[in-house]
Amino acid sequence: MNILAWNIRGVANDATIQTLKELRRQHKPDITLLFETRCSGARALEVISTLGFKFYFIEEANGFSGGIWALWENSNLKMQVIEKFNQCIHLKIEYSGEKVWTLSAVYASPQENLRKIFFENLKDFSKRNKDPWMLIGDFNEIKNEGEKKGGRQVDMHACRRFRDWMDDCKLLDLGFVGTRFTWKGGQRVGLDRVFKRLDRAISTSSWRTLFGDARIEVLPRVNSDHHPLLAVLRPEQFDGGEKPFRFEAMWSIHPDFFQFISGSWDRKRWLPGALKELAVNLKRWNRNKEKGDLEQTERNSKSNRLWEESFS
Repeated sequence: MNILAWNIRGVANDATIQTLKELRRQHKPDITLLFETRCSGARALEVISTLGFKFYFIEEANGFSGGIWALWENSNLKMQVIEKFNQCIHLKIEYSGEKVWTLSAVYASPQENLRKIFFENLKDFSKRNKDPWMLIGDFNEIKNEGEKKGGRQVDMHACRRFRDWMDDCKLLDLGFVGTRFTWKGGQRVGLDRVFKRLDRAISTSSWRTLFGDARIEVLPRVNSDHHPLLAVLRPEQFDGGEKPFRFEAMWSIHPDFFQFISGSWDRKRWLPGALKELAVNLKRWNRNKEKGDLEQTERNSKSNRLWEESFS
């Protein structure tokens, strides 16, 4: 299953519609999630029809702002709205006999006061939700200063607050393949252009266990200041070779992880060679650890914050 998630910044124009059609042709997403559609009513239904989707859930735009669409065309894919409001649609997913899981399409408000309320609502939802859970979209937050380039100094208090929220909800960042920064801002006089990683996918450990090989691809940016995300939940095996290396967020909360990194990192080697060797060692270390042991350490989730702060 593939999921396309994109803050599209307005869907009702010919160039964006053509881009969406091309993204669907290339990546064949089973579910398409669009944010900031800025389109409602009859015009929204017209655009959805033009794109060729049979099924949809819409959280209407408020004038020329907001709007969340969840779109699909496979009748074998069962999606049911659990809750929806202007910053999120929570969906129950049933597909091909797999375990039921929860998908949240997130568009966190650019207004900090509304965003704080939204994250508190998500924290409450995390306590009520019993199924494996994945959230994807535009969170309008960053976790550390490495997720921003240019502009004013990073608000480290806001970064810590976002990480604390993830800890409280027992959520892990699913990482990414591709460019680090998913949003390009405007350029102000005397300041460098701002780039941030605002768009991401995060999940509970139970979801990560269900889709152990899932990866999040950052696609090229076209017709928007946000890059689309493609969540590939069950990648096909590579023929005649190994899978590409992917850092697993659960590793960082294992009690042996920091000691292992300290013992494995060769400071004397050229950086690319040292990274390659570390990747090989991490794969071997992971094979030697029981998966259940890795998941159990999630209960000590505050260790995850130490890992994030070491790169801040």
